[in-house]
Amino acid sequence: MLNLPKLLNIWLVLQYNHGEIIYEYDYSYGYYREKIIIRSVKLTKTHPYDVKYSLVLIDTRTGKRLVCFDNHHGKGHHFHRLEKEFSYDFIDAWQLVVDFYNEVEKVKTRFTE
Repeated sequence: MLNLPKLLNIWLVLQYNHGEIIYEYDYSYGYYREKIIIRSVKLTKTHPYDVKYSLVLIDTRTGKRLVCFDNHHGKGHHFHRLEKEFSYDFIDAWQLVVDFYNEVEKVKTRFTE
């Protein structure tokens, strides 16, 4: 289940912080670590987006990345779930965070079944 107070806090930061780092979050719980960084960036030929991001869920027992949304140079918007990569239709930073937590819940549910 999504943590609504955490999402509300993220929404407030995304709405009102206009610095280079829009949002940064690093939290460990149980066997998981969530690490999120969203930055505003200038548009360039090599980076045609105004945001750069990495949202990751890591299994702390193995160090493996379970879920990752990122848009690093050369690949554009995409996400990883377990060992597979998927394209991602980026809308805005708020939807990005919601989509990340939806994928996190899918993966965590899969491991607890």
